[in-house]
Amino acid sequence: SPLMVLGMAGAAMECGFDDFAALVTVGFAAILRTQDLLAMRRDDVKFAGATTIIRLNKTKTSVRTGGREVVTIESTVVSSLLRQACAAGPQRGLVWRRPLHQFPMVWRHVTTSLGVGFLLPYSLRRGGASWDFIKFASLDRTMEKGRWRSAKTARIYIQTAVAEAFDIVVDENSRAALVHFARALT
Repeated sequence: SPLMVLGMAGAAMECGFDDFAALVTVGFAAILRTQDLLAMRRDDVKFAGATTIIRLNKTKTSVRTGGREVVTIESTVVSSLLRQACAAGPQRGLVWRRPLHQFPMVWRHVTTSLGVGFLLPYSLRRGGASWDFIKFASLDRTMEKGRWRSAKTARIYIQTAVAEAFDIVVDENSRAALVHFARALT
C-alpha cells in the first residue's frame, strides 16, 4: 500500500538512504521490476513540475523487443525524493549509489525495523500493480502501466497480487511506525 511504501521511504530517509527512499517510491508508483530500479541512471530521469519521466534501459521487455521504454510518474513526493537522490551524485551515475549487493541489506534493515520484514523487493511491483488495479478498476490501465504484453499473464499476475494483499497483516506498532515515517514525507 502507499502507506507501507511511504513509511519505508521515510524510515530510509532518516537513516540517510535517500537513494533507497527514491527507488522504493518509484518502483511502487511505476510498477517497476527491481532490476529496472537498480539500473536507473540519473541522466535517464527528467523532471517537469510534479511529473517525473524515466527512460528505462535494458528492461526485460526492451531486451526482447529491441525498443526503449519510458515511464511517467505524477507525484510531488516521488519527484522530490528522486530529485534529491539524483542531485547527490554524478550526472551519469546510477541513482542507487551503493554496491548492488547492499540493496537487499538496506531493504532488510528498513523492513525489519518497521515490522514488515515479510516484504521482499519484488513486493514493490506486486503492490504497485495491486494498488493501481484497486484504485482505477482497469486491468487495461494497470497492464499498460506495468508494461505487460500479454493480457492473460497480466490478469493472472494482478489478480493473484490483489488476492494476496488481503492476507497481509500489520500489527498496531508497525502501523504506527509506518504512519509516523510516512507523515515525515507528506
